[in-house]
Amino acid sequence: GQLVEGEIVKIETAGILVSLQGKSEGVVPRKDVEALPREVRDSLKEGDRVYAYVEQPEDESGNVVLSMSRAVSERDWERAEELYAHQTVVEEKVAGFNKGGVIIKLGRLRGFMPASQLSPTHQRIVGDESQPPEQRFQSLVGETLAFKVIEVDRQRNRLILSERAAMKEVRAAQKARMLATLEEGSVLEGVVSSVMDFGVFVDLGG
Repeated sequence: GQLVEGEIVKIETAGILVSLQGKSEGVVPRKDVEALPREVRDSLKEGDRVYAYVEQPEDESGNVVLSMSRAVSERDWERAEELYAHQTVVEEKVAGFNKGGVIIKLGRLRGFMPASQLSPTHQRIVGDESQPPEQRFQSLVGETLAFKVIEVDRQRNRLILSERAAMKEVRAAQKARMLATLEEGSVLEGVVSSVMDFGVFVDLGG
Protein backbone atom coordinates (compact mmCIF):
# COMPACT_ATOMS: atom_id res chain seq x y z
CA GLY A 1 0.00 0.00 0.00
CA GLN A 2 2.99 2.34 0.12
CA LEU A 3 3.67 4.84 -2.66
CA VAL A 4 7.36 4.79 -3.56
CA GLU A 5 9.68 6.53 -6.02
CA GLY A 6 12.38 4.76 -7.99
CA GLU A 7 14.45 4.69 -11.15
CA ILE A 8 13.79 2.47 -14.17
CA VAL A 9 16.89 0.29 -14.65
CA LYS A 10 15.57 -2.10 -17.31
CA ILE A 11 12.55 -2.39 -19.60
CA GLU A 12 11.85 -5.94 -20.74
CA THR A 13 9.02 -7.85 -22.39
CA ALA A 14 8.09 -9.35 -19.02
CA GLY A 15 7.86 -5.97 -17.32
CA ILE A 16 9.90 -3.11 -15.89
CA LEU A 17 12.66 -3.35 -13.28
CA VAL A 18 12.76 -0.39 -10.87
CA SER A 19 15.54 0.46 -8.43
CA LEU A 20 14.15 1.69 -5.09
CA GLN A 21 16.69 4.13 -3.63
CA GLY A 22 19.45 1.67 -4.46
CA LYS A 23 18.43 -0.61 -1.60
CA SER A 24 16.19 -3.06 -3.43
CA GLU A 25 14.59 -3.67 -6.78
CA GLY A 26 10.95 -3.84 -7.68
CA VAL A 27 9.20 -5.40 -10.64
CA VAL A 28 6.27 -3.88 -12.51
CA PRO A 29 4.56 -6.85 -14.26
CA ARG A 30 3.80 -6.63 -17.97
CA LYS A 31 0.05 -6.72 -17.31
CA ASP A 32 0.31 -3.60 -15.16
CA VAL A 33 2.47 -1.80 -17.73
CA GLU A 34 -0.16 -2.51 -20.39
CA ALA A 35 -2.80 -0.91 -18.12
CA LEU A 36 -0.99 2.45 -18.44
CA PRO A 37 -2.16 4.94 -21.08
CA ARG A 38 -0.37 4.32 -24.38
CA GLU A 39 1.33 7.74 -24.38
CA VAL A 40 2.78 7.00 -20.93
CA ARG A 41 4.01 3.52 -21.94
CA ASP A 42 5.64 4.84 -25.10
CA SER A 43 7.46 7.61 -23.22
CA LEU A 44 9.07 5.35 -20.56
CA LYS A 45 12.82 4.82 -20.81
CA GLU A 46 15.68 3.58 -18.65
CA GLY A 47 16.84 6.21 -16.15
CA ASP A 48 13.36 7.75 -15.71
CA ARG A 49 12.19 8.52 -12.16
CA VAL A 50 8.75 6.99 -11.61
CA TYR A 51 6.20 6.51 -8.85
CA ALA A 52 4.88 3.05 -8.04
CA TYR A 53 2.44 1.43 -5.61
CA VAL A 54 3.69 -1.52 -3.55
CA GLU A 55 1.40 -4.47 -4.28
CA GLN A 56 3.57 -7.07 -2.50
CA PRO A 57 6.72 -6.42 -0.39
CA GLU A 58 8.34 -9.65 -1.56
CA ASP A 59 7.46 -12.37 -4.05
CA GLU A 60 8.94 -15.89 -4.34
CA SER A 61 11.98 -14.42 -6.12
CA GLY A 62 12.56 -11.84 -3.43
CA ASN A 63 11.45 -8.89 -5.57
CA VAL A 64 9.06 -6.13 -4.57
CA VAL A 65 5.94 -6.30 -6.78
CA LEU A 66 4.94 -2.83 -7.96
CA SER A 67 2.05 -1.21 -9.81
CA MET A 68 2.62 1.94 -11.82
CA SER A 69 -0.99 2.14 -13.02
CA ARG A 70 -2.31 2.14 -9.46
CA ALA A 71 0.33 4.70 -8.45
CA VAL A 72 -1.22 7.16 -10.92
CA SER A 73 -4.60 6.73 -9.22
CA GLU A 74 -3.05 6.99 -5.74
CA ARG A 75 -1.31 10.24 -6.61
CA ASP A 76 -4.60 11.62 -7.95
CA TRP A 77 -6.33 10.68 -4.67
CA GLU A 78 -3.52 12.34 -2.70
CA ARG A 79 -3.96 15.49 -4.78
CA ALA A 80 -7.73 15.41 -4.23
CA GLU A 81 -7.22 15.05 -0.47
CA GLU A 82 -4.78 17.96 -0.47
CA LEU A 83 -7.20 20.15 -2.43
CA TYR A 84 -9.93 19.23 0.06
CA ALA A 85 -7.74 19.95 3.10
CA HIS A 86 -6.70 23.39 1.82
CA GLN A 87 -10.03 24.15 0.09
CA THR A 88 -8.14 25.18 -3.04
CA VAL A 89 -10.07 26.46 -6.05
CA VAL A 90 -9.36 24.38 -9.18
CA GLU A 91 -10.39 24.87 -12.82
CA GLU A 92 -11.10 21.89 -15.10
CA LYS A 93 -13.35 21.17 -18.07
CA VAL A 94 -16.66 19.31 -17.81
CA ALA A 95 -16.04 15.86 -19.32
CA GLY A 96 -19.58 14.48 -19.24
CA PHE A 97 -22.79 14.18 -17.23
CA ASN A 98 -25.33 11.81 -15.75
CA LYS A 99 -28.92 12.32 -14.63
CA GLY A 100 -27.90 14.17 -11.44
CA GLY A 101 -25.07 16.44 -12.49
CA VAL A 102 -21.81 16.81 -14.39
CA ILE A 103 -18.58 14.77 -14.44
CA ILE A 104 -15.20 16.52 -14.15
CA LYS A 105 -11.91 14.64 -14.29
CA LEU A 106 -9.25 15.33 -11.69
CA GLY A 107 -6.29 13.54 -13.21
CA ARG A 108 -7.66 10.05 -13.89
CA LEU A 109 -10.35 10.33 -11.21
CA ARG A 110 -13.95 11.09 -12.12
CA GLY A 111 -15.33 13.78 -9.86
CA PHE A 112 -19.07 14.36 -9.61
CA MET A 113 -20.67 17.78 -9.29
CA PRO A 114 -24.38 17.51 -8.42
CA ALA A 115 -26.69 20.03 -10.10
CA SER A 116 -27.29 21.56 -6.66
CA GLN A 117 -23.57 22.42 -6.42
CA LEU A 118 -23.46 24.35 -9.70
CA SER A 119 -23.31 28.14 -9.49
CA PRO A 120 -26.65 29.99 -9.62
CA THR A 121 -25.84 31.06 -13.19
CA HIS A 122 -25.29 27.47 -14.35
CA GLN A 123 -28.31 26.24 -12.38
CA ARG A 124 -30.46 28.61 -14.41
CA ILE A 125 -28.92 27.21 -17.59
CA VAL A 126 -29.57 23.53 -16.73
CA GLY A 127 -33.16 24.16 -15.64
CA ASP A 128 -35.18 21.74 -13.51
CA GLU A 129 -35.24 17.95 -13.10
CA SER A 130 -38.26 17.50 -15.36
CA GLN A 131 -36.00 17.86 -18.40
CA PRO A 132 -33.91 14.92 -19.71
CA PRO A 133 -30.19 14.97 -18.72
CA GLU A 134 -29.07 15.46 -22.34
CA GLN A 135 -31.12 18.63 -22.56
CA ARG A 136 -30.03 19.92 -19.14
CA PHE A 137 -26.26 19.34 -19.08
CA GLN A 138 -25.03 18.96 -22.66
CA SER A 139 -24.35 22.69 -23.01
CA LEU A 140 -21.86 22.53 -20.11
CA VAL A 141 -19.70 19.77 -21.63
CA GLY A 142 -16.31 21.23 -22.56
CA GLU A 143 -16.86 24.34 -20.45
CA THR A 144 -14.23 25.14 -17.79
CA LEU A 145 -15.65 25.39 -14.26
CA ALA A 146 -13.95 26.63 -11.10
CA PHE A 147 -14.69 24.42 -8.10
CA LYS A 148 -13.63 23.09 -4.71
CA VAL A 149 -13.44 19.47 -3.56
CA ILE A 150 -16.07 19.08 -0.82
CA GLU A 151 -15.91 15.31 -0.22
CA VAL A 152 -13.21 12.64 -0.69
CA ASP A 153 -13.81 8.96 0.09
CA ARG A 154 -11.33 6.51 -1.45
CA GLN A 155 -13.07 3.44 -0.04
CA ARG A 156 -16.32 4.33 -1.79
CA ASN A 157 -14.54 5.81 -4.82
CA ARG A 158 -16.43 9.02 -4.11
CA LEU A 159 -15.18 12.47 -5.14
CA ILE A 160 -17.70 15.32 -4.86
CA LEU A 161 -17.05 18.78 -6.30
CA SER A 162 -18.78 22.13 -5.84
CA GLU A 163 -18.78 25.21 -8.03
CA ARG A 164 -20.95 27.05 -5.49
CA ALA A 165 -18.26 26.63 -2.80
CA ALA A 166 -15.70 28.31 -5.07
CA MET A 167 -17.84 31.29 -6.09
CA LYS A 168 -16.72 33.62 -3.28
CA GLU A 169 -13.04 33.35 -4.27
CA VAL A 170 -13.84 33.42 -7.99
CA ARG A 171 -15.97 36.56 -7.69
CA ALA A 172 -13.30 38.25 -5.54
CA ALA A 173 -10.64 37.51 -8.18
CA GLN A 174 -12.92 38.73 -10.98
CA LYS A 175 -13.67 41.92 -9.03
CA ALA A 176 -9.96 42.60 -8.43
CA ARG A 177 -9.15 42.12 -12.13
CA MET A 178 -12.06 44.33 -13.16
CA LEU A 179 -11.19 47.16 -10.76
CA ALA A 180 -7.57 47.07 -11.96
CA THR A 181 -8.62 47.65 -15.57
CA LEU A 182 -11.63 50.01 -15.24
CA GLU A 183 -11.12 53.45 -16.77
CA GLU A 184 -13.50 56.37 -17.15
CA GLY A 185 -14.92 56.40 -20.66
CA SER A 186 -14.45 52.67 -21.27
CA VAL A 187 -17.25 50.90 -23.15
CA LEU A 188 -18.10 47.57 -21.48
CA GLU A 189 -20.62 44.80 -21.95
CA GLY A 190 -22.56 43.37 -19.00
CA VAL A 191 -25.73 41.65 -17.90
CA VAL A 192 -28.61 43.49 -16.21
CA SER A 193 -28.85 41.90 -12.75
CA SER A 194 -31.67 44.00 -11.29
CA VAL A 195 -33.90 46.99 -12.08
CA MET A 196 -34.71 49.50 -9.34
CA ASP A 197 -36.77 52.71 -9.23
CA PHE A 198 -33.55 54.77 -9.14
CA GLY A 199 -31.65 52.91 -11.86
CA VAL A 200 -30.33 49.63 -13.23
CA PHE A 201 -27.60 47.35 -11.83
CA VAL A 202 -25.32 45.74 -14.42
CA ASP A 203 -23.06 42.77 -13.68
CA LEU A 204 -19.71 43.42 -15.36
CA GLY A 205 -18.26 40.06 -14.35
CA GLY A 206 -17.20 40.33 -10.72
